[in-house]
Amino acid sequence: MLLGFGLYFIRSFAQILGENGQIPVMLAAWAPPVAAILLAMGLLLHREDG
Repeated sequence: MLLGFGLYFIRSFAQILGENGQIPVMLAAWAPPVAAILLAMGLLLHREDG
């Protein structure tokens, strides 16, 4: 539940920054999905290693 809320917050934050022009639009669009994929891979690798 906390991971879902965190990803929602990151998506909203990136959207606001992209709309205001503080970060490039492509970065605002791709940062949340890439962060979700990397987080999932990190959790999976952590669980499989130990």
